Amino acid sequence: MEECKSLISECMQYDISPTDLRDAAEKTEKKLSRMKMQDIALLYEGFLQWLSEHRKFTEEGIAGLALEQIIEDPSLEKRHFHFGRFHRIYP
Repeated sequence: MEECKSLISECMQYDISPTDLRDAAEKTEKKLSRMKMQDIALLYEGFLQWLSEHRKFTEEGIAGLALEQIIEDPSLEKRHFHFGRFHRIYP
């Protein structure tokens, strides 16, 4: 279960959707790999639905939400933001 959680977290970090996983699964020739990818897509989709229904956010979701608010707020148009204490930076 921990590996599945990590995989879904990485998908979120790299903006890979459940649909992307399903599309990749369809292109995979190996039946077992295809089935695993479809299962992961199903779990991932269920997790996203649960988050939405319970109004919960992941760390990735919070960062995206904060960025949207900053971009949409005209009073922050000419402001500069500096962030520190990064432990990891992902592309």
